[in-house]
Amino acid sequence: MFSLGIRPVRCVGAVALLIIASQQAAAQISVRYEAPNTQASTVSGVSTADFNGLTAGTAYRGGDIVATGTGTGPTQTYLVPQNSNRIYPLAFDQYGGAGATGNYLAAGRGGSPDTITVSLTNATSGLAQATGYFGLWVSAIDGGNNLTFKRAGLTVATFNATDLNSLLPSTYAGNPNNRTQNPTEKYVYLNFYANNALTAFDTVEINRSGGGGFEFDNVSTLSSLIAPAGQSGTFAGTATLTGFVPVPEPAGLLAAGAGVLLLARRLRRR
Repeated sequence: MFSLGIRPVRCVGAVALLIIASQQAAAQISVRYEAPNTQASTVSGVSTADFNGLTAGTAYRGGDIVATGTGTGPTQTYLVPQNSNRIYPLAFDQYGGAGATGNYLAAGRGGSPDTITVSLTNATSGLAQATGYFGLWVSAIDGGNNLTFKRAGLTVATFNATDLNSLLPSTYAGNPNNRTQNPTEKYVYLNFYANNALTAFDTVEINRSGGGGFEFDNVSTLSSLIAPAGQSGTFAGTATLTGFVPVPEPAGLLAAGAGVLLLARRLRRR
């Protein structure tokens, strides 16, 4: 009688694990990367900040750099911590500058602070805009390159570029505009997609926590959600509350769920 009483508990536990796994899968941001030479977003309708209209070496206060772009994405406003240094755009060099032209930004380099915050607002109302897509060209990837996605001040997901760096093949090494420049570091255009409305974000913190700077360019945004079938780039994994997790695509998650159900059946037979 005792064993008959414990089986439903085990089954319920297995089902609970499946529910938790489904919830965790929903609370993620999909991470994809473009082909080695891609230095701009391939998503249609985005608004893009390329920083080429700024003056390299000039100090910009937080809020001075605003990009509305030509697409339908939210307005991007670049902010720095209170009482922090100014933002200093850098002219293209071996470490950054898409297309080997114009300027780029770098958290923790050239006088800029370690954290640069991108505030995403509605172009018409000026209010915080829930955003479904964020892309940027990350050049000369370093170990301390971090992204934090937030909604109404609360963290939705975090990402460290080093975790992806080890997944990128050698074809991403070196500046794509001249592969002989900085050949030991990798360059890649990254796409971040909110899986649903709950994980849409209105703020992205670009942070350098150590090592070299966090160099970036061609920041693109789109407010609407994009279904997995329409997402551009190679799937790499997901950004979660605890960091980047290189996991299978949704089909793989379904397989994992099937595995949990199989486990429940086995426990029921015992």
